[in-house]
Amino acid sequence: MKKIIFSLAMIAAVGAIVVGATTAFFSDTETSVGNTFTAGTIDISVDGENPWTTNWENYLDKPCQTNYMNFVIKNEGENPAKIWKRLTNVINGPGAVNYCEASSEPEYEDGGGIVHYEGDNLVCDGGYTERDTLSAFMIYDMAICVLEENESIEDCGLVNDGYENIVKPDLTTGRWVVLIDEIDQVRVDNVVDTWIQLSEGLLPNEKLAVSQSYHLMTWDDSGQPIITNWAQGDTMAFDVELDARQLTAPAPGTTMSNGDVTATVQFVQKNPVTWVEIAAPQGSLTYNIEGEEFVYDIDVTGLAVGVEYSLIYYADPYPGNNPGALIATYTVDGAGEINDSNNNVELGLDLPDSADANYPVGAKLWLVLAADYSGSQMVGWNPSSYLFDKGLVNYDDTQI
Repeated sequence: MKKIIFSLAMIAAVGAIVVGATTAFFSDTETSVGNTFTAGTIDISVDGENPWTTNWENYLDKPCQTNYMNFVIKNEGENPAKIWKRLTNVINGPGAVNYCEASSEPEYEDGGGIVHYEGDNLVCDGGYTERDTLSAFMIYDMAICVLEENESIEDCGLVNDGYENIVKPDLTTGRWVVLIDEIDQVRVDNVVDTWIQLSEGLLPNEKLAVSQSYHLMTWDDSGQPIITNWAQGDTMAFDVELDARQLTAPAPGTTMSNGDVTATVQFVQKNPVTWVEIAAPQGSLTYNIEGEEFVYDIDVTGLAVGVEYSLIYYADPYPGNNPGALIATYTVDGAGEINDSNNNVELGLDLPDSADANYPVGAKLWLVLAADYSGSQMVGWNPSSYLFDKGLVNYDDTQI
């Protein structure tokens, strides 16, 4: 071993002598100067506005009338972007109050009030119950159309309805893609704060036409065959929020933690006549948006002690077996609560399933009396005892 080490040392010494004896050599140097990395941008405009400032003041003169909100999104940035949209900050109001506590005598009387004259003075008996719930009876649909850089929304095809004098998409052109169909009866209060994906990837300078409609009408299984005078003069205010993000980014409204992407939905009680929320949310469910199993945490309060509840996927239409699924059954504890962490269930389907009338927007998850649910469908109906989702759920079952 010592001899080997010595020999290497000698070779190194000879190499040093040779280098020292070299007095000239050929060379060439190239230098790239002023190098800069610039992050690409993601930026959108709406109808040429950036920021978007236009708002709509639309009127629905009568039940069953539809009004449309049409606009064009353009990718002004340098990167392709996924585009998402949601309705948020939905506020139902009474509108102008001109008659006692209502907008008109018919609305006052529809709310249980009685009016009469005492001499020349109009007297209201105070029995009126205000009902401002347009969002629960506003059917919502939406269609999109991809535009080339030099095209406008008219190139997708629009038609003017002479009867109601509204401009709406002409679905016969073949360019419009319906994301939410009116026949599915998706209501505004269903989709509040639910992010709906509009585009898998809008290219730079590419444009996307969006048409949303709002249709004041009753819906199947609402228990109310027609819209009556309770809706006279009422208002529904809301915001439309758009979100553009890079293709690999998680969906808005989700959270990344330890490699998992999760979302949260709240549970609320609703009045079974007006379908307005009663008090504050009574709980929440946080879930992984994809995986081989549906993994979730549930935390609910304010329930009757000892009652059995089923957490279900309710797929419209009624009775919910299209396809529908039982996720879990719980017995309310002594504190009136349901708490379950790190639960996992093999659903064998996506939420929502493609057969669900709410597809592709999202799935309804409800907490119902266990006695009212059997065989993947509702067999009883006691909605005053249920908790309904506030916002819809999207889950990708990666086993499918």
